[in-house]
Amino acid sequence: MIRRLSKEDIDQVSRIEKENFNSPWTRDQFLKCHNQSLIFSNYVYCKSSNIIGYLVAENIIDEVHIHKIAVEKKYQNNKVGLKLIECMLYDSKVNSKLKICLEVDASNSPALNLYNKLGFLAVGKRKKYYGSRDAILMDMDIN
Repeated sequence: MIRRLSKEDIDQVSRIEKENFNSPWTRDQFLKCHNQSLIFSNYVYCKSSNIIGYLVAENIIDEVHIHKIAVEKKYQNNKVGLKLIECMLYDSKVNSKLKICLEVDASNSPALNLYNKLGFLAVGKRKKYYGSRDAILMDMDIN
């Protein structure tokens, strides 16, 4: 089940964040996104009462920028990330957004494959955005 992020979810989301990233967001960063619910669209994927994935996106006029998406390692490659993005895409269309944007680590093949399958197109690169690794900028028109 996918639902909106609640304040009570932040500890579980922070745990998944630390499991997946070398430079994880802090609990306060997630709390700030939660507290700005008119600007941010935050989703969690639940299995029973446990959160196994999340997505944080910022709404900027008619665009949506995906800032964070992660899935607990033992549930990766089970379409959790795909379902989170599909939910966010549906909400974005309902809310008349025109484009989805994101940055992805150029070495993250699973994420790049997912974004390509969904129809995102590479539109640029940020050199050394992730320390020594580049970021690929990707967009998807949803109009």
